[in-house]
Amino acid sequence: MHFCQVHGSKAAAASHDSGEGIAIHGISGRCELAPGPVDDEGQEAVMTEFVMAYFNQHPLAMDTVEGIVEWWMPDMIRPDQTAMRKVLDRLTERGILERIGAGEYAHYRLKNG
Repeated sequence: MHFCQVHGSKAAAASHDSGEGIAIHGISGRCELAPGPVDDEGQEAVMTEFVMAYFNQHPLAMDTVEGIVEWWMPDMIRPDQTAMRKVLDRLTERGILERIGAGEYAHYRLKNG
């Protein structure tokens, strides 16, 4: 397993460094790969960055936890739904996102003003 520095956070990566960097959902830059595990805090920070990057590109987006994991996260970062729900709930508590509905069918979107 390798990790990739993305805006100061670590992301699990299954690929090898080609020297040309990578682009992930609009986050681009040189990806420095080095051996080592990714801790829970690092994974949460990376998931938060990818969620917010997606919302920055698609401000009207709204999806369930399952949809966000399946469609918004790159293959190299495939978190489980429990970890993603924790990230989304934290962003909701901070007033950045809002949750529409409840349970597994709850949708998350950017909170308006």
